[in-house]
Amino acid sequence: MPHIPKDSLIVATRVSIGNVAINKIDVAISQDLTGITIDKSKTSEEYLYWTLLRIKDTIRSYTQGSTIQGLTREDLKNIKVPFPPFLEQQKISSILSKVDELIQKTDQIIEQTQRLKKGLLNKLFSKLVNDSPRVTVEQIKSSIRNAISMGPFGSNIKTDNFVPSGIPVIRGINLTKEPFNMEGFVFITEKKADELKSANAFPGDIVFTHRGTLGQVGIIPEGSIYRRFVISQSQMKLTCDRSKVYPLFVYYFFKSPVGQKALFENVARTGVPAIGQPTTTLRKIKIPLPSVDEQQQLASTMERIEGLTESRRSYRDSLGGFAAFGIAAAVIGPVAIATPVLAQGNMTGGNTTGGNTTEAVGQISEEV
Repeated sequence: MPHIPKDSLIVATRVSIGNVAINKIDVAISQDLTGITIDKSKTSEEYLYWTLLRIKDTIRSYTQGSTIQGLTREDLKNIKVPFPPFLEQQKISSILSKVDELIQKTDQIIEQTQRLKKGLLNKLFSKLVNDSPRVTVEQIKSSIRNAISMGPFGSNIKTDNFVPSGIPVIRGINLTKEPFNMEGFVFITEKKADELKSANAFPGDIVFTHRGTLGQVGIIPEGSIYRRFVISQSQMKLTCDRSKVYPLFVYYFFKSPVGQKALFENVARTGVPAIGQPTTTLRKIKIPLPSVDEQQQLASTMERIEGLTESRRSYRDSLGGFAAFGIAAAVIGPVAIATPVLAQGNMTGGNTTGGNTTEAVGQISEEV
């Protein structure tokens, strides 16, 4: 295996192409990776690291192969990168390193907040299970028709039914954020949604995945810009009787370890994971039923924690955007990627003084 000295760059050139890291110790690498030994009279490993991260999509555009895609060493050598004066490179690297530290700290805070929320949910609902009367989901569902229902058979919603806008279809992707992901919808016409009336869902309804990624639970926001939805074949929904329960309380119950355990008690373990007799199983699950005021207080507490988490995620995303585009674009301007010209062996030389320019990776490294 090739030996790569410490403080070099390691680029994934097969599998996860474009991922890059700085090795802090001497390492040996596999055939899926390429090491870049930096010519430190021209650039630093930190600056080239940030630059390659910024042009990851461009790097991936050079991949070849049908079965296993890869990036050749010659193509990597000849990818053009921004090349401002050395002092400017140091300035860019310093700023982006500080931003990266902030991103890592924010990720830690988000993780800690998520652990806090999970622990609090477990503690609160474990106590409520012992201290409050319990009722079945059947007893707290709305009296309207199809208050508990599954999505249509797959043959009833085909890709041919999708239109650019209309009634949104709730799929698993919409249950990947808490309490609900309002992105990634596909749409069907109102006429098609009318045909699938039993699968219609509305703001305040709780949606579960019963087949596939089990444990997914979401609640359609009350303030949604859409007033009607259709659930897909892998989902089921619950409309609550609001005179008995606060829907957000029920949602948090099913997000808690206690509620998740109840959902998983009748799961088929062979083939695609699925809840056996989904709506029947849901109807029989027992939930604690404190007063509506207590339900609202608990839900409000969890909403505040969720709001804190979301604000931290937004902050982290803004930092990521700042690192990827803001500073680099402001300091070095747009980057032109030249058509690669194959080269052999070690490549040296390149402009180390003067104004902004671009250089091939091979020209600012001792060896690729």
